[in-house]
Amino acid sequence: MTELTELRQLRDDLASAKTELNKFQQQASNTLNEEIKIAEPAEKTNPVVESDPTIDSTSKS
Repeated sequence: MTELTELRQLRDDLASAKTELNKFQQQASNTLNEEIKIAEPAEKTNPVVESDPTIDSTSKS
């Protein structure tokens, strides 16, 4: 009977761990989505400009 009680406790612990993992995954997903929302406007207002290899910025005209 003790083994059955231990198995039930382990099952309950596993269920709790799964619930906590799901909460953590949801929070991580929400955080990532917020970071993406913040980064998108910054990329639109300050786009990354690739340097043009055909332009020599070291020479003075």
